[in-house]
Formats: sequence, C-alpha cells, structure tokens
Amino acid sequence: MSLDEIRRRRNDRLEKGTDWERIGRWIKYSQSGIQKLQQELGVPEINPPPKPAEWLDVEVWRCNFPNPRIIECKEFTTGRLWHVRIHPEWRDRYKPRMKIKILANGERIATTRRPRERYKY
Repeated sequence: MSLDEIRRRRNDRLEKGTDWERIGRWIKYSQSGIQKLQQELGVPEINPPPKPAEWLDVEVWRCNFPNPRIIECKEFTTGRLWHVRIHPEWRDRYKPRMKIKILANGERIATTRRPRERYKY
C-alpha cells in the first residue's frame, strides 16, 4: 500500500487518541488500532504468541560430544532426537539409556535439570 492510502485509511476508519497517536515524527498504533487494520485488510496476525514450554520424557542417547555442554536424547513416543543443553560439570551424571525430562520450548536446543546422581534423575 502507498503512504497516501495508509494515511487515508487511518484518518477515515481509526480514531485519533485511542487507535493511533502522533509522537513527534512517528505514528504509534494501539493494539486495538492494529487489530482494526488487520481485520479490514484481511491480514493474519504477524507474530503469533509463542507456544508454552512443555516437559517431555526422553532417554539419553549419546553423551560423547566434543562440546561438554550438549547431550543427545531420544523421545519415547516419536523417536525424535533432541540436543539438550546441560552444565559441563553435570556431564558425568548422564549415561546412555538414562530416562530424564527435558524442557522443550520450540527452540532447537532443549534444557533439563540436574540429576541427583549418576543414573538417578
């Protein structure tokens, strides 16, 4: 859209002070103003809210990475492999086939808590 069309839509359909406000050279839109424009133009929400983190039951698959902060775990249900971030001083507590819980929050690397001792989570 051109700047003229944006200005025209803003002045015709939005309410100054509640939907938008001019601050110096900038025009700041409120949340309600953005929603009105999105509904009018048929544009879906650009940044959906992030998914909440979830705990997954996994099995330690591999611990012999050159990086002491990473271990590899396998999910029970899907068989998906996860790279899990750990503290380097905890590394000797993790052994293959050990069952742990990881916090997967949509990132490529998950995290976990510290095991009580070797083989005991």
